[in-house]
Amino acid sequence: MARREITAEGRDVGEAITKGLHQLGRRRDQVEVSVVQEEKPGFLGIGSKPAIVKIIEKKWDSENSTPMKPRTLKKNNFKATKGKKKVVCKPARLTKAPKEPKENEPQKLPSLEIQNAVIPENLKEPMSVAKESLIKIIEGIGAKTENVNVWWDQKQERMLITFDCDSPALIIGKEGHTLEAIQYVITLMVSRYFDNPISVICDTQNYWRKLEDKVNDEIERAVKMLMRTKKTYRFRPMSAQRRRYIHRYLVDRTDISTASEGEGKWRKVVLRLQTTQTMPADNNTPVVNTNPQESITSQINQAVSYGQDTQEALRKMQEEQAKAAMAAEEASEAVSVQTEVSASNEPAPVATGEVAPVQEAPVQEATTADTITEQK
Repeated sequence: MARREITAEGRDVGEAITKGLHQLGRRRDQVEVSVVQEEKPGFLGIGSKPAIVKIIEKKWDSENSTPMKPRTLKKNNFKATKGKKKVVCKPARLTKAPKEPKENEPQKLPSLEIQNAVIPENLKEPMSVAKESLIKIIEGIGAKTENVNVWWDQKQERMLITFDCDSPALIIGKEGHTLEAIQYVITLMVSRYFDNPISVICDTQNYWRKLEDKVNDEIERAVKMLMRTKKTYRFRPMSAQRRRYIHRYLVDRTDISTASEGEGKWRKVVLRLQTTQTMPADNNTPVVNTNPQESITSQINQAVSYGQDTQEALRKMQEEQAKAAMAAEEASEAVSVQTEVSASNEPAPVATGEVAPVQEAPVQEATTADTITEQK
C-alpha cells in the first residue's frame, strides 16, 4: 500500500501539523513531519508568511494500521507554541484537620500581698455589690460563672474581681473590649458609694494578669534606660487603664516623675528624672535658694510648678537675692575696714642711717576715780 503524502499550511508549525494529521486521519506517531517553511510574522501583518509542513505516512501493514478518528476543529483552537508543553502534576492538597478548641484556663489567684490585704470597712459593702453585679451581668449574657472572688489591691487602689466562666471568648471579646465594658458598668455601680470613682478590674482566663506582666517588664526596661541615659522616656500609646497602672506602679519612686501627654488614642506615659530639690513637710512653698549666683528663671519655674503666683514668686526671689547681695557687700566692707585699721597701726618703715622718732604716748586725762585712788 503506497504511503500518502500531503502538504499543510498554518499560522505556525503546530497548527500546520494538526491540520495535516486531520486530513490524513493519523496520529502523530504514525507520520513523519518535515518543516518546509517556518512562519514569519512580518511587520504589522505586512510580509507575513505561513508555516508549511510536509507530512508523510509511515509504512504500516494495512491489517495492523489503526486510523485515527477524525475530530472536529474548534475555532481559536490553534495557538502559537514553541516546543512541547510540560505537564506538571501538582500534588493533591492536604486538608487541614480542624483545630480543637482550647481548654478553659483556670484563673490564678493574685499575689500574696493582695490576698493578705486588710479590707477597709467602707469597702465591704461595695465589694459585695460588685460581686453580685458581675454575676447578674454574665448570666444576662448567657454564660455561667464559678469561683467569683473580690480582692482589694492596695498598691493600685482598685477592686480586683477574679472568676471562671464557661464561655471566656464571649466574655472577653475582641482585644478585651467586652470585658472592659463590664468593668465600666460595675465601676459606675460601685462609685456611688464614694465621693470619687474607684477602679474595678474583672479578670478571667488570666487575661489582664498576662498583659500586666508584659507591662511590668516594659516598665523595668524603661526605668533602666532612664537611669542610664538620663533622658526622657516615652511609652507607646496605650489605654487609660494601663496608663493608670504605670502611674501607680511607680508612685513609690521619688527619683522618677510620671506624666501623660498626647490626645485621644495617641496619649502615652512619659518618665522623667525628678529634681533634687524637695518640698518641706510643713510648708507648701518651695525651698528658696539664697545663692545670688543662681538664675532667677530656674527658681521661678520651680515656684510655678508648685502652684505659686509668678509675680509673687519673682518679688520674693528678688528680695532674697537683694538681701544676700547686701550681706555680701557688708561683709566685704568689714573686711576692707579691718585691713585699713591693721595697716594704720603698723609703724612706718625706718630708712638706713636715720633714727626713728620716738613717739610719745598720748596723755590721758585722769578721771575722778583714778585721782581718789592715788590720794589713798
